[in-house]
Amino acid sequence: MVYIRKRWDVLLVDDEPDVLAVSRLALRRLKVYGIPVKLHECESKEQALAFLDNRADLPDLTLAIIDVVMETETAGLDLCHAIREDMDNKVTQLVIRTGQAGRAPERDVVDRYDISGYITKVEATEDRMYTIVKSAIRQFHWGRVFAAMFSWVRDLVHTQPTKEEIRATLARKMSLIAEDRHGNQLEGIEGHLGFFLGNDFVGIGECQERSRAEEIRAEVLETDETDPEYIRRSLDGGTTMVRAGEPAVFQVAAADGRDAVDCVVRSSFRPMPDYLLSSWSQMMQSLQVLWSRAS
Repeated sequence: MVYIRKRWDVLLVDDEPDVLAVSRLALRRLKVYGIPVKLHECESKEQALAFLDNRADLPDLTLAIIDVVMETETAGLDLCHAIREDMDNKVTQLVIRTGQAGRAPERDVVDRYDISGYITKVEATEDRMYTIVKSAIRQFHWGRVFAAMFSWVRDLVHTQPTKEEIRATLARKMSLIAEDRHGNQLEGIEGHLGFFLGNDFVGIGECQERSRAEEIRAEVLETDETDPEYIRRSLDGGTTMVRAGEPAVFQVAAADGRDAVDCVVRSSFRPMPDYLLSSWSQMMQSLQVLWSRAS
């Protein structure tokens, strides 16, 4: 899965104007993977709930940084509960920022609520805020990618055992790259992904045409190993990854009567965590097995 978002939407919820001002200063011009952060501000739990309910143009909230004590002593924690349970939102990263840690002890909050981080307002320096926000956005992004991988494998396993059905399922799943979890088309999306399945091919974006995907694959595989952006890694189960800058090629060699499977990816999202490289490798191998068994 490859997608380039137009922005990362971050919601600040706090009833102290000075705290919101400091946050704007700390996060000014912040970019993650070259994509800017868009800040939204609310001063209460009720205002935040109304914001989330009414924003049709906010398909995926990346991160919310929430004060605990606002209109009530537990308003922030109640908002976290509402986001996770009432709205069934399990993907947005939630960070608690409180000026009264004694009323919401860190361990109690972490144990009870599905949050990504906890910080006191005293600790919330510009550098600390930068680190927390950037880390949370990375977790959000790679979590979405990880979930998509499992979705792809699940749908492929349940498809009809024909090569045509596998091609159709891959094409359909790749077309969803540019949609949010509600099926709305996202702006600023660029997807570049191509699968070589033996003699067959399916791709999107710049890799929609097989000839272009073959050119990118050749450029990557023929890159001189002395190039500073050249990376070659052996992944789990015999998959090989070769990267030359943004383009990368994942290869599963032909074996035991199974066709070779290659995947060409163009993505600016780096570094990719090792656990996701491992998961991508397993997905590629599963695809190879399914393809070999298909009629």
